[in-house]
Amino acid sequence: MSGPVITYPAGPMVPHGIYHLLKGDRPEVSLQSWNDTVCFYLMGGRSEIDRTAPESVQLVELKGLIAPWETIDQQGATEDGVTFVDALYGPTRVSARVVVRGRDARHTKRVQRHLFESLDVKQKSELGWLTHDLGYWWAPIRWFEAPPNNYSGKQNRQEWTLTLRADSGFWQSYPDTDSFSLLYEDMVDTFHYNTYSWVEHGLTDVWPLNYSGTGGGYIYADGNRAVWKDEGGLFTDRRTVVCGPYLDFETVTDNQVVTMRLGSAPEWSTASGSNDVWARMGKDGDDEWDGSGIRLRVTLGSVEISAWEDFEQLWARKKKIFGMVPHKDMEFTLVAGYIGDERLFKVLKDGGEVFAYKETEGTSLVGEGQRGVGFGMMAGGALISQATPSTVSKVSAGDNTEVPRYGFLNRRNAGDQDAYDEYTLYGPGTFGIGNGPGSTDMVEIGPLDAGQIVHIRTDPRKRGVFDLTKTNTTTGPYLFGAQPSDELYKKMSGRFFQNQIPRKQPGERVQTHQVAVSMATGCNADSKIVASLTPLRRYPE
Repeated sequence: MSGPVITYPAGPMVPHGIYHLLKGDRPEVSLQSWNDTVCFYLMGGRSEIDRTAPESVQLVELKGLIAPWETIDQQGATEDGVTFVDALYGPTRVSARVVVRGRDARHTKRVQRHLFESLDVKQKSELGWLTHDLGYWWAPIRWFEAPPNNYSGKQNRQEWTLTLRADSGFWQSYPDTDSFSLLYEDMVDTFHYNTYSWVEHGLTDVWPLNYSGTGGGYIYADGNRAVWKDEGGLFTDRRTVVCGPYLDFETVTDNQVVTMRLGSAPEWSTASGSNDVWARMGKDGDDEWDGSGIRLRVTLGSVEISAWEDFEQLWARKKKIFGMVPHKDMEFTLVAGYIGDERLFKVLKDGGEVFAYKETEGTSLVGEGQRGVGFGMMAGGALISQATPSTVSKVSAGDNTEVPRYGFLNRRNAGDQDAYDEYTLYGPGTFGIGNGPGSTDMVEIGPLDAGQIVHIRTDPRKRGVFDLTKTNTTTGPYLFGAQPSDELYKKMSGRFFQNQIPRKQPGERVQTHQVAVSMATGCNADSKIVASLTPLRRYPE
């Protein structure tokens, strides 16, 4: 779901509600239905009503926001006092006294019906808490007890006491994530030069430019990005520029990884602009582009891979991606070929695969003369000025080879409880993860197959390893109660036992902790480690 369909209060916020929301003098408390279709704003600026449409659920009193706890102690037969061993939190039990309001009996009953339908003992709803200082925290809650209230029968208001339970005992917020993958940066350009004032606009000499189309406009560098300068006026035409092959650079092998980082979002227009990534570009005798290569074209809502020879398109394969809006710092990667499969092409968005195509025609050019790289832009024709593509802040490229890499994941825990990391590994290859921040003790997992996805939980109290792969040649069917992922334990060397990420310290800002990681034998452009941590707090503000 993209958001709630029904909200109470309905309609735009009233002026005094906007005042309280901006001032932040009250927490914004909300209750979201278990299927995300109904949202009640119980307290704060968004809960302020329009008196002509007072349908709402108003919070009168709230108790039990902090979960109770019990200590685990031991006492010897002759020991004075006790020895503290540990403490365990119970579930959070929230008591919310609310008033259901409506302009008349029919509207009041409708709001009340939606409130009761939004809560369930088997399904979890969401009790949200938003403040200026800490942001948004929420507790997954279930309806724990029936209301003790008497039915009043009033036309426009009815009071209820809702008893809600959060099983985990904590409030949670958005996960902190980080990822680690191989770097392919044998060639890098971040456009830290300015060519706008040049008489002949363009980029530096390392980027040969090839323009096509009947429109105007040109590309230049502004000191941080490659930018398209629009053709002004009415009824503009389309124009395309191909930048490359990058001067004095070729990959060693036919398998290439070319990445483009965007510096802005494209202009919204009926005729969208596009950004291109080029791999396997060929050169003529004068070191100019000969019109051949593999192109990735990124447009609002779609990506397209196409093959070119002598400035003619040989084939094209397009995939629509609903809701994809290119924006600042988004990265698109074109992987052209793998070891043992030089005609497999993939598109990665921020490191995740969004499209793959296996060329069966065998018509695209490959070989020693096709190892150049580049990028490009296409400005669409429009009624008023051109449809401008995104700016580009970085272009990099390298060979898609199995090169080991060592580094760190940055981990941050904004909660007041120590938390365990979870990792998702994308094969192929062998991976290493440190046993906690600052630890040099590495847990090794692998080798994983190409396309295999493994999820690891470092919490020793829970089952640790899951195979998320849809189809996996190395795991068999269920036999004697053993699950396919049990085979993964044989691929693990070491165990996680101290991998908690420390909580935020009182009175201090959230600290960054580093966990050592490695990618070794068999890893390529598809390989990746993704870490995720859910921060937990006892109290939401």
